[in-house]
Amino acid sequence: MRHDHGTTPLWLALLAAAAPALAAAQGVEVVGTRALGMGGAFVAVADDASAVYWNPAGLATGALFSAVIDGGEHETGDVSNPPGGTDGGARGHQLLIAAATLPVAVSYLQLSTAEATPGTPTHPARISALTTHQVGLTLVQTVVQGLVVAGSLKYVRGSYGTGLVPAASAAGADDLLDLAGDLDQAQSSAADADLGVMGSIGAWRLGLVARNLAAPEFEAADGGPPGQLERQVRAGVAWLPSARLTVAVDVDLTTADLPSGERRNVAVGIETWWWERRLGLRGGVRASTAAAARPVGAVGASVALRKALYADAQWTLRGGDQADGGWSLAGRVAF
Repeated sequence: MRHDHGTTPLWLALLAAAAPALAAAQGVEVVGTRALGMGGAFVAVADDASAVYWNPAGLATGALFSAVIDGGEHETGDVSNPPGGTDGGARGHQLLIAAATLPVAVSYLQLSTAEATPGTPTHPARISALTTHQVGLTLVQTVVQGLVVAGSLKYVRGSYGTGLVPAASAAGADDLLDLAGDLDQAQSSAADADLGVMGSIGAWRLGLVARNLAAPEFEAADGGPPGQLERQVRAGVAWLPSARLTVAVDVDLTTADLPSGERRNVAVGIETWWWERRLGLRGGVRASTAAAARPVGAVGASVALRKALYADAQWTLRGGDQADGGWSLAGRVAF
């Protein structure tokens, strides 16, 4: 079913036009099978090609050449929440293709997310959908031994649509997300950039990443308010006492405004390798320090199909109706 903007009541159109720019729910924990398997504690790990997303400076700590194809689905919030609630939900899918050989990496990232915030008898529900195609060029530079900086320049093509749905037309958030996926979307382009720093001291690594530095906006169809990618700043620390064990902690330094509420996450993860790195096991948890905690657990594994070629998988287990969920699979090469 396609949402028909041509029949939208005048008062809804005026409300939509007067609304501020919306922050799209393309949060941090939506890309990277290894990272998500560790609960999202990866900024100071980031030693494969997915570092172009998590911390581009981490490429200097990994293999001479690394490549990844990584995809899956994500959701956040209670997508079965009926009208009358104030919380909403989002769901979508992602695809990352990246290759790196120092000091350069190239990447393509597609993120597609539909959002819905249920309304009340007196206030309409709000829906939106954003798909971004990001092409990136990453440059890595060692400042001094043990300190690396890197930057990614990105061309972003976005398709965005937003709308308001009267309470009488809204059944539940699940139906609203279906409507969001059918919205008319306008296309626009923007330039953006990410910046990463990685420091190493003995068995310790310290990482910092700032994503979406330009906070690009994307036009909406039919003159609605634009969508915007929020700036995201995240710090991490990792302990690597041996080649078999990694323990990591990440902390968000910015707050994400998602349909299900504000998020400022803390994540803790562990990764272990067995049988001469033929099998990798990982797990992690995260929770928000802003608003409700919304705890999440995750598990993941890697299997060496042959030397330097790995298959990765992860599953994010929802800790509650308003928490995150999802799965992803990846093929990865590193040598």
